[in-house]
Amino acid sequence: MSTFTVELEVNDNGDFILPIPQEIIEKLNLKVGDSIYWEHTDNGIALNKCKGKSKEYQCVYLDSRYTLWHDEHEPILFETDDLSEAIGYVYERFMKEHKSIAVWQPSAKHYREHYFTEIP
Repeated sequence: MSTFTVELEVNDNGDFILPIPQEIIEKLNLKVGDSIYWEHTDNGIALNKCKGKSKEYQCVYLDSRYTLWHDEHEPILFETDDLSEAIGYVYERFMKEHKSIAVWQPSAKHYREHYFTEIP
């Protein structure tokens, strides 16, 4: 794994800018308009390119063996950038199917709303 050190810059509006080294841009095949995400690791921050244009909130079925966990290989039921729309979707689906379901926020790695048929 390569490591880089960069200095934050500030634009004319006072917003911070994190310059990305050209080697990372090439390695991740980044283009203008691409979405990137980062996660904190024991060694700093890992930077990755988002696959496609994912939405902020994803509605997923919960694995009944665990309190709060879903299988990331299972299909996403619904995606949106609107939290209230996602909550409405999982509520309606839960009321129809009575199957454990949740709103997952991948960028924060947290569930924002969930409904259980029973708590394991």
